[in-house]
Amino acid sequence: MTIEMAEMFWMAIAVYLAIGAVFALFFVWKGVAMIDASARGANLWFRVFVFPGVAGLWPLVLVRMFLGFRGEGDE
Repeated sequence: MTIEMAEMFWMAIAVYLAIGAVFALFFVWKGVAMIDASARGANLWFRVFVFPGVAGLWPLVLVRMFLGFRGEGDE
């Protein structure tokens, strides 16, 4: 692997995580209530705890948030 390829690899990871951090800020502020009604009114510590996972898995959370998900118990 060349240095240029390694730099491109780390730059891609940095961009992915930057997008994830921006999305996670929006999600913990407004979006969490769109997915889970029981998370409405959740305290700050819940939101801080959820932030890293949302930042890392933002494509999956984005799809679930906008397309919806009918899981167990959804009526």
